[in-house]
Amino acid sequence: MIRNEQETYRQEGYCLFACVLKNRGKFIGFVGLHKVGFDAHFVPAVEISWRLAKEHWNQGYATEAASVIIDWGFTEIGLREIVSFTTQQNKASMRVMEKCGLIRNPNDDFLHPKLKKTDPLAPHILFRIKAPG
Repeated sequence: MIRNEQETYRQEGYCLFACVLKNRGKFIGFVGLHKVGFDAHFVPAVEISWRLAKEHWNQGYATEAASVIIDWGFTEIGLREIVSFTTQQNKASMRVMEKCGLIRNPNDDFLHPKLKKTDPLAPHILFRIKAPG
């Protein structure tokens, strides 16, 4: 995964970055940007994504890191919009998205094309944020 992300960074100027606790130097997961890798009504798009070890959930780490990455994506990379999406059941990720300023339009919700339509995880909620100005 590290090699793939390094190559993505070389090609795109962004990737998924290691998320490390400042005070202990402990790796707790990753946060970053990547191109959405499937066909949907909102693609092409760049997604803000995070995956943190469970023992580090609900401590503000995902929100803090994602907010920094979103700002960086707009100011340094020049993105005009960033998306994020999750299953309908993932209320914690939806809270992170909202805290980072992403907005949901229910008309954008979709069935994830990599899952069977009957899969209970197929219904996804899409959030978006546009660059300031």
